[in-house]
Amino acid sequence: MPSVKRLCRWLLLPALMLWQATAWAGAPPRSLRFEQLSVEHGLAQETVLAIAQDRQGFIWLGTQAGLTRFDGYRTITYKSAVADPRSLVDNWVRVLHLDPAGQLWIGTDGGLDRYDSASRTFTHYLPRESAQRGNGNRHVRAIADDGAGGLWVASADGLHHFDPASQRFTSWHHDPADAGSLSNDHVTALARDAAGRLWVGTASGLDMLPPGATRFQHYTIDASGDSKFNSVTALQIDSAQNL
Repeated sequence: MPSVKRLCRWLLLPALMLWQATAWAGAPPRSLRFEQLSVEHGLAQETVLAIAQDRQGFIWLGTQAGLTRFDGYRTITYKSAVADPRSLVDNWVRVLHLDPAGQLWIGTDGGLDRYDSASRTFTHYLPRESAQRGNGNRHVRAIADDGAGGLWVASADGLHHFDPASQRFTSWHHDPADAGSLSNDHVTALARDAAGRLWVGTASGLDMLPPGATRFQHYTIDASGDSKFNSVTALQIDSAQNL
């Protein structure tokens, strides 16, 4: 026969659960309050393509007409100026990336920029490739850290690795005659996992580059190769290392 103490414990538990459920039901619903930042408040342009927050707490917003910094009260907008070589290289800002050192990198349709917070100026970096390839390699689509102080840069014409120490690029392109080459030159997304593998989203599917390798492994959703189904537009690795 169960003791009175144990019986009271089991009777009390449902009562507590019922009280908690009633309290939750009677609590006012949580609400989210949104504030808008528009051109009237100093935003460069209302089509925001990228957002980042730096270590100082500033919010950076990349738009189709420049880069805006917001401190919670005021905005500062940076734009490209032909007469100023230290201005933003291009006004179409697609990517904002903060590296492990807190350095802000800006991916634009005119190349890769590094922001100097002391002088409030920009330094430009461009892959040096054959002029026959056009300027697609300047159209930055994604940026990821390489884990050793460098950057992986996705562009509309290939995948590039940038070494800030030497300021040199190494580039990878699609080669129809090489099954281990990049599956498509239009690279749209990047993600690096804890094992150091670089996942590359392209217009033709998902590629993976193992650490230290130069040849890619390919993954497709539709075996027929239909780009409508295989095109990758974004990549994210969660805390459990799931892609």
